[in-house]
Formats: sequence, structure tokens, C-alpha cells
Amino acid sequence: MGRGYLVRKLLHALATLFFVVAFNFVLFRVMPGDPIELLTRSEKLTPDDVAELQAEYGLDQPLHVQYTHWVKRLLTLDFGTSFVDGRPVTKKIAERIVVELKDKMGELVGGRLIGSAPGDGDVVEALRGLGYREREVVELLKELPKDLEGSEARVKEVLKRLGKRR
Repeated sequence: MGRGYLVRKLLHALATLFFVVAFNFVLFRVMPGDPIELLTRSEKLTPDDVAELQAEYGLDQPLHVQYTHWVKRLLTLDFGTSFVDGRPVTKKIAERIVVELKDKMGELVGGRLIGSAPGDGDVVEALRGLGYREREVVELLKELPKDLEGSEARVKEVLKRLGKRR
């Protein structure tokens, strides 16, 4: 493999990346519908409210300025905030990756491997969200029969057992 070959491959990859990024930007700008209107469907907004939201999201800027800001945010992995819960999208993606890795590599919670069913990490997280202590949930998960499948069934069974303890 020559140096020229690698340079050509790199240039092709960069050109493809540029095309994909530009295409996505243009696609979302030419689609019918106003993004602010779609975002606030159920609310009746005054023209001042609409102008404020357009300024907040940079939609009042010329397209070349919007594109420059958009590419800059992509390069810095700043994907904005979720319209659903207002949390950073990057953080939500990272959480999703962690959940997937837990399922693929075994359940590791609190530095310990739960030698049990796939999805027990999700069970622990769900019950921690309800205020239960991780150690208590992990102990109960170890006691569950191995043939009890599915996160939902395992959550229900752990909740039953937690209710008997209190």
C-alpha cells in the first residue's frame, strides 16, 4: 500500500462525511413544516414567543451561519438537549451505551458481577430509582429462580419480596 493510496482513501472518507453532514442539514431545513410549530403543537404562542424560540434555537440566523454552528456542535459532540425531558442528548446516548454494554458483557453493578439473568442491571436501576438500596436488590436478585425470565417479572418478584421484608 502506497502513501498515495492512503491519502486518496482518507480524502474519499472526508468527502463522504462532508456530504452526509451537509445532506442531513439541508434535508431538515427543506422538509415541510416549521420546527417551532411542531415543537409547540399543543401551545398557542404569540408571535413574540415564536421569535424568542427561533432565536433560542438559532433559526433566525442565515443558513450558512446555522450550518457553521451545527457542524461545530457535531465536532464537539454537543447534540443539544432532549425536547422530551430537557437532558443533554449526549448524556442520554452515553447512558444507553452503558446499558447495552452491561447486557453484552455481563451485569456489573456497584463493581460486582450479578451472576444472574440478562437485564438484571436494568432491574437494579429501576428499583434504585424507586428508592430501594442497591445492595438489598442485588441480594434478592441472587435468590430468584433462574427460570424467572424478563426484567418485568423479575422486578415484580423483587418488589413482592421487598414488601414482605418491611
